[in-house]
Amino acid sequence: MKRIILIVEGHGEVVAAPLLARRVLQELYGIYDWTFETQRRNDIAHLKARGWESFKRYLAAAFNESAPILWMLDCDDGCALEQVRELYRESLAVGVRQPLAFCLWVREYETMFFFDPENIGRKLGVEHLNVPNPPENRRAAKEFLGAQMPDDKAYSPRIEQPALTAIIDLHKVHEG
Repeated sequence: MKRIILIVEGHGEVVAAPLLARRVLQELYGIYDWTFETQRRNDIAHLKARGWESFKRYLAAAFNESAPILWMLDCDDGCALEQVRELYRESLAVGVRQPLAFCLWVREYETMFFFDPENIGRKLGVEHLNVPNPPENRRAAKEFLGAQMPDDKAYSPRIEQPALTAIIDLHKVHEG
């Protein structure tokens, strides 16, 4: 079985990201023979600090795993294209040894949930999920989702990210 190293930013993504990657490969591409090992690192600001010191250290460690690497980060308010260019430039300084790709979420991981408001609202216990327009312009998606949940519930990335990732309609996200 083939293996991919997933490097993610947040605690909830440790479980959610491999679930998402597996679903994308299976449901959109009919590929079933990959396993995922997930490592949690920090946000892009932390990775850039001190001349990209942390990024280079984490990347060198991932290279020791001898498997393709998919690094997933929240783009926040930055330009995804410029951020990816910087990431690849710094990757070359370390010396790329295996396939390496970056996935920068528009704003943050939860933004994709806005493209399937029916399923996400139902799972969160919200009768009508009030989705921002356009969805990709909304910052603080976690807080936005949490504010719409019933008063007796709170949004927890460790719980909601995997649960919502499991039920989201990937075709709606892909089309969005």
